[in-house]
Amino acid sequence: VLTTRTHRDNFTITVEEPFRVDFTDNPELDVRKAVERWAAILEEHIRRDPSQWDVLEDFWTVHACGTR
Repeated sequence: VLTTRTHRDNFTITVEEPFRVDFTDNPELDVRKAVERWAAILEEHIRRDPSQWDVLEDFWTVHACGTR
């Protein structure tokens, strides 16, 4: 599931086809294949609209992420 900001506070949600990660006797390779598949999906979206993947603020400070 990916979101794209279409206006100030409007978003489009894209739901990609789910895929299953089947584990074999080589879990490291299985995870690698799954990550590569997810990366290809994400790359397609980034290439379509690279402006959606910028963070122009200090996200961690502005949103107080990781603080208690």
